[in-house]
Amino acid sequence: MSLRLISNIVIPLVGAVVVVAGHAFSSGVTGRLTSGVSLGVLALAGAAELARVVAVSTGATAGIGPGPPRPDRRSS
Repeated sequence: MSLRLISNIVIPLVGAVVVVAGHAFSSGVTGRLTSGVSLGVLALAGAAELARVVAVSTGATAGIGPGPPRPDRRSS
C-alpha cells in the first residue's frame, strides 16, 4: 500500500477527530490537539512527497513524474 493512499485515508480521519474534540473538550485542549494533529499531518505529507520523489528519481515507478524527455520539434 502506498504512503500516498495511507495519507489520503488518515488525514480526513484525524480531521474528524479534531471536529469531535472541538465539541467534546474545552478550547485549550482542542487547540493543543489541533497543533499536534497539524504537525503529524505535515510530517505525513512530507514523507509521502519524499517517497514520491525518491521513486521518480530512481525510476522505481512507471507513470509517475514527467517521463522521458521529448525531442525538440523546432530544430528540424
